[in-house]
Amino acid sequence: MSLFKNLLLACLPNRRKNPIHESVLHEVKSILFRPLGRAFGDACVHTAHLQQIRQIYPKAKIAVWVGPSNRAIFEACGVVDELIEIKIGNCFKQRKKWDLLLDFENNFNTSSLIMDLISAPKYLMIFRKYEKKHYHFNNVKHFDFNANLGEKVLFSKYVNQSILAKMATLNPAHSVVHTSPSNDEKMQKYWQSCVANNIVAKSINILLCLQGSSREVPAVEIAEILNKSITQPQFFQIVVSFTSAAERYQQELQALCPDLTIHLSPKTSAAEYFSLMKKADLVFAVNGGSLHLACAFDKPLLSFHANSEPTLSAWKPLLPANIPQCYLVARNPLRIHTGVDETYNFDTAKAIAWLKQFIQAQNLA
Repeated sequence: MSLFKNLLLACLPNRRKNPIHESVLHEVKSILFRPLGRAFGDACVHTAHLQQIRQIYPKAKIAVWVGPSNRAIFEACGVVDELIEIKIGNCFKQRKKWDLLLDFENNFNTSSLIMDLISAPKYLMIFRKYEKKHYHFNNVKHFDFNANLGEKVLFSKYVNQSILAKMATLNPAHSVVHTSPSNDEKMQKYWQSCVANNIVAKSINILLCLQGSSREVPAVEIAEILNKSITQPQFFQIVVSFTSAAERYQQELQALCPDLTIHLSPKTSAAEYFSLMKKADLVFAVNGGSLHLACAFDKPLLSFHANSEPTLSAWKPLLPANIPQCYLVARNPLRIHTGVDETYNFDTAKAIAWLKQFIQAQNLA
């Protein structure tokens, strides 16, 4: 271990030496929230945690450490009082300012330990930590409360499974993202612009979110689902959500679906994208940020997941039971802790049967 890491560990307080009683949590008036990471999808699910934290502490001030990729989500969730950009200077500004730090990161790391040392919250709670070579529970003891959550606990259930849940009768975890009327109107007009010349009284807006940072559902599999399910194309507007590779994907899909018109979404701001999603009627999504955003708006969902652990156990679409959904896992060998996302070879027959049933229930004719 480097000299610097040894020095950092020596500087950290040992709060486990004299544990405090959980009753102090009733005295909390200010909360600093550290997300799992800076990803868009993580933030969407965190909005469910924040709704529950607000239930437990209705009068507390809540702040969140944010970066450029997740700021918009936390800004739109409606319960955060302050967004603090992750910068070393801001750590000094937060020193001894917060009663409780809720740390959702899944490992101890140098940058976060430095942030904790500088900001010095009164109490610190962790939820699930994987041990690393240099930082582990034998040498990191600067926290007061540990939820001790196992790998099989859904990420969305972290607050429910912690001692915080004893303090209030919590609503079911549900993500919340608010939109502006002006963006809603703008995106509604966009969807209307995709309507075919043969205008019908009722139609279905389908948003395809099938590309992630490290994953993509093959266009040929999506084409099979669409071609075998949609028999009246005039009732459907199909849009591929914008990504760096979306134009290529849209062209592939259009070539495979000659009877359908596949549109490419324009590049939008995060707030505009929220409204684009809100105005969709049905979402196809690979596991990632857009999938979890769809859940925030209770959108009927056809979701695609790699057969990998612990991802499958930790992440599930956070939808109410009454919202139609079809959950597909790739028919590939199970991978454990590999970081490989094999999002192909899905049960398209299952998806087709579900989509036909969904379309029939819309009474389009």
